[in-house]
Amino acid sequence: MFKQLDGRKALLGGLILVALLATGFAWQRKTVTLKVDGRNRKVVTFASTVGELLQEQGITLKPHDRVQPERNQHLAEGLLVVVQRAHNVTLTVGTEKARSIITTAPNVQKLLQEQNISPGEKDLVRPDPGTELLDGLKIQVIRVTEKEEKQQVSLPYTTREVPSGEMARGLTATLQRGQNGLVERTWRVIYHNGQEVERQLVNTRVLRQPKPAVVRVGTAQSISRGGRDIRFKYALEMVATAYSYTGYRTASGHSPRYGVVAVDPRVIPLGTRLYVEGYGFATALDKGGAIKGKRIDLFVESHRQASRWGVRRVKVYVL
Repeated sequence: MFKQLDGRKALLGGLILVALLATGFAWQRKTVTLKVDGRNRKVVTFASTVGELLQEQGITLKPHDRVQPERNQHLAEGLLVVVQRAHNVTLTVGTEKARSIITTAPNVQKLLQEQNISPGEKDLVRPDPGTELLDGLKIQVIRVTEKEEKQQVSLPYTTREVPSGEMARGLTATLQRGQNGLVERTWRVIYHNGQEVERQLVNTRVLRQPKPAVVRVGTAQSISRGGRDIRFKYALEMVATAYSYTGYRTASGHSPRYGVVAVDPRVIPLGTRLYVEGYGFATALDKGGAIKGKRIDLFVESHRQASRWGVRRVKVYVL
């Protein structure tokens, strides 16, 4: 009978030992959340510390990487273990020189907070603040400023022409001088890091209305001189001088004589027949180095006559 009791005691002791061992293993097993680079996963582990968990999961930390809690922290059921990998990024703020930063911040916004950088309301952050950090990422904070700029510009006047049959075709007379108006334009100018990138016209205000010019325009194509009607194509107002014999032929090869005049061929082609007020009929057969633009040089018989002619403004009719 005593032997049977001893056997029962031994069996009961074994069962208690197994129960204790099972309870111990169950106590050591725990489920924790492991977050690496922002990604969560549930892990069932028998590790007792954070360091053992990382070793168990094959996670090696580099010098600038961080883990929370610390490696010697004991694991408990439901604990969150966060591994933050360090990234080497480049940051440029405004016109400052680009700098290289090693950080465990998860995204661009956290990095800027870490660096005590607060973008203004209109500043631009590239890439977007929510962008996840990766090695080699280039981050730029663009300082945006706006200024209002006022600019006064001329408003051109128009010209109104009044035909006149009392004036030769080709001639004009100003009846009223024109005057430009004045406009004030207001621009919103946008700068990125001090450089203008956009200009928006926000307002236009007329300070002075333009005053139109009024010009009388000749339409007549005939004149009467000495009882003779002279038909012409158009007339020019020119500065006239006179010259006499020089001993040379004209530019067209003709001998100089009364009625031969020198002109600028760009204004009056050589060979053109003319009528010159105060001189008479003439032909453009010569040119000269000083005869440029609306100038004409008239041949006369003597130096005395040339001196008496002097310099005059005349009407020249192109026949």
